[in-house]
Amino acid sequence: EAAFLENRRMMESEPKHFIPPAPSCYNMSLLLTEAASNGANVEIGAFNSNGFCVGAAVLNGDAPYGMAVWGDDPATEEIEGLKEGETIHFRLWDGIRETTLSPDNNESNPSYRTDGFMALEFAAVDNLPMEFGLSPAYPNPFNSQLRLSFTLARENETMLSIYDITGRQVALLTEGCFNVGRHNVVWNASDMPNGIYIVRLESGTDVAVSKAVLVK
Repeated sequence: EAAFLENRRMMESEPKHFIPPAPSCYNMSLLLTEAASNGANVEIGAFNSNGFCVGAAVLNGDAPYGMAVWGDDPATEEIEGLKEGETIHFRLWDGIRETTLSPDNNESNPSYRTDGFMALEFAAVDNLPMEFGLSPAYPNPFNSQLRLSFTLARENETMLSIYDITGRQVALLTEGCFNVGRHNVVWNASDMPNGIYIVRLESGTDVAVSKAVLVK
């Protein structure tokens, strides 16, 4: 019974909304000394400036919380995480929607340092409304996998597609009814030819597009 309870506790401590990248040898440790979780299993996510999730933790009422944020491996062409000195941005997921977060004990958002450590307080939540939008494709140019992130202001039927420069749809990445908040999708273009591609997001009457360049 003790082992079962421990396994259940571990499963409940794993983020399910914010999905960080695979662990690497480059990371920074954050200690969240305060957070307005009210005992609920809400999540906090760390992001780079392009909206790519680089770390996440579940706030289950047992503060303080530890979080690793992952850095980029400079030896590879792929961007796996934060670059040295890059600003870390934060968001909170309460099970329904996302809100922006700013550390109470920092004048500005902290920056990434490999093997660094920082203690942060998130007692106040800035309840900014979500806006419809498609974040810039990341990385761009890319050589195989493209990370995409979009935000919805309301629940709606949504479709994310890829088109070539002739206007032909070459991939339907996701389609269905999505909740309010940020959503992440990865496009594996390893079997596609080099060139310029158009990312198109449709949600109800809202449409957003961006460009991505595939270079192998």
